[in-house]
Amino acid sequence: MHKIARILTGFSLGVLVCSFFSTGAADAATKQQPVLHVEAGSVQYDYGNGKVTGWVSQKYLDAHQGKIANSDVRPMSATQCSGNVCAIVEGESVVVSTWGTQAYGNVGCTEAYYDYAPPGGPHGYQTGPTICPDTPDWGVYYDYTGPTGYFPNQSALCNTWDLVSGRPCVIIVQ
Repeated sequence: MHKIARILTGFSLGVLVCSFFSTGAADAATKQQPVLHVEAGSVQYDYGNGKVTGWVSQKYLDAHQGKIANSDVRPMSATQCSGNVCAIVEGESVVVSTWGTQAYGNVGCTEAYYDYAPPGGPHGYQTGPTICPDTPDWGVYYDYTGPTGYFPNQSALCNTWDLVSGRPCVIIVQ
């Protein structure tokens, strides 16, 4: 087995414990998503095919330990955090099976950006859906809809969120 990624460091200060994963790539023009689950402090959207996004308040997380699935780092994965944003990538060699991101805070409605840049190649990006908290409390935004599949060796996979500081990157290594 090959390492999927080496973590690129030095973008900015601050670390957030992050750990959400996705499967499949999202369509950049995602239609209005159905609400799967809503209760005070938790909003979750389901796109089908295992793609889920949402927001949970810190109070909700404290009261519901272990309620959010896939909250661990797995073999053949890389997690990098910068500011209040984390990038989470899983796969083998140059094939990414999951790419997710998480951001801490409450800036109202926001969306994730998945930026990818192969060495010497064209830069691309994909936008996640708009996610809106249901309370004014601080919490965690999460999005599992990042692109998957083949990325050339040494590609940089980076995440940002509107109105949230941080831009973590993971470098794909063959």
